[in-house]
Amino acid sequence: MPDAPQIAFVGKPDTLSQRITAGGASGTAALSGEGRDLRLVVDGRARHLAYRSARPLPDGGYEALAEDENVHVETTITPGDGFLSVVSRLTALRPLRLSGFEHAYHAFDLGRRDNPAHLWLPLIPGKAGHALAPDALGTPCIALQSEGRLAALLGDVDALEGDQPFPPILAYERPATLRAGYAAGRAAAPGLLERRPAEGTLLPDHDVATLSFLIVLSGEAEPHAGLGRVLRVAWSRFGSSRLDDLALQTLPLDDYARYAYDAAFDRYGLWRDVFIEEGPAGAFAVAAPHREPREGAAPPSPRRPWPTRLRSALARHVPWRERASLLRASADRALNHLHFGAGANALRTAYGMAHFAERWGDEKLMGAAREIVRLALAAPESKGLFPAVYTGAPDRPAWATGARGTRLDDRYGVADLSESGLWMIRLAGDLGLDEAMLDR
Repeated sequence: MPDAPQIAFVGKPDTLSQRITAGGASGTAALSGEGRDLRLVVDGRARHLAYRSARPLPDGGYEALAEDENVHVETTITPGDGFLSVVSRLTALRPLRLSGFEHAYHAFDLGRRDNPAHLWLPLIPGKAGHALAPDALGTPCIALQSEGRLAALLGDVDALEGDQPFPPILAYERPATLRAGYAAGRAAAPGLLERRPAEGTLLPDHDVATLSFLIVLSGEAEPHAGLGRVLRVAWSRFGSSRLDDLALQTLPLDDYARYAYDAAFDRYGLWRDVFIEEGPAGAFAVAAPHREPREGAAPPSPRRPWPTRLRSALARHVPWRERASLLRASADRALNHLHFGAGANALRTAYGMAHFAERWGDEKLMGAAREIVRLALAAPESKGLFPAVYTGAPDRPAWATGARGTRLDDRYGVADLSESGLWMIRLAGDLGLDEAMLDR
């Protein structure tokens, strides 16, 4: 490969450190141990080790040795197709309690003011001592990219399937330090591990703990697309060999659509009926109804009650005669806002419903699509402009002029009007629904 990583060990004798580089058009991507390659927690005390010796291997890899009075560590780095495989074997030189065993790499030689793009950091540990704890590779890698320079650490699926002394972790420290290893601790939150140095695994004399992971390093990754390279490595290394064991869960598009409509109507109850002079109408609400938290779940954060929050918005956007009805309808903490804007547009939903209803011969679904169209056409018009959000109670229509996200606004939005206009044209032209939309 043109940007295949180059491995070297630099420093003074007995204090060698890894330096892995990959050149490219955007510069050189580098990972360096900076003399603190290995972090060990033995008998509750943390310390860093550098390597005492290193020798090149015929395949372009390296074998390096580190040692102190407690442990002997042998690390082998082997080149692969687009990655480096790292395997470290720690041998206890006396009976000890091992609470942590990590490799550390500083990426890109970044200074503290540099800001790499964090491609895949599903969880940022909020406190010192927290790390990512991948359950069955739920957090499979940490990947950083700065322009065309890419660096990533991946957990080794093969190693996770074997016996491990304690949970595997991935850790990140600003601005660009990556860690892979094991750490004793307890779950601080789903996917987060709180290190507990006082805990750990007892290793008898000459017992062995093995750590393995992959490194992906490139100097010519596509901007903002380096994660794709990481995923291809993960698939080629771990996924393709397990293809026969994967139970692929796929459905035809029609089945997915049916499942989604059933969920929206029946399981989640998102449909809102509206009664207007023209006949029954309605649409799906943007916000789901309030549900009580599951037993044992954390209580929700304090917030202003819906009626108080609504009053300030209603005072600006809804005639005062209609406010009491809307506040009563919102007492169950379920917003009845039905949106016809750029962010969420019921007419776009109606197009999909009418499309599938025609395919399936589903009169109920087609009727719901027609009810959305009826509600949109019932919106009051002013000089060719029409509001974007229905805010009324089911039996008391009220409209807000516009919205910015889910917040009501007293201004018309060009994007909102354009979005609704587009779907009106397509509903009438493609599916033959109410041609009165063309007049609107």
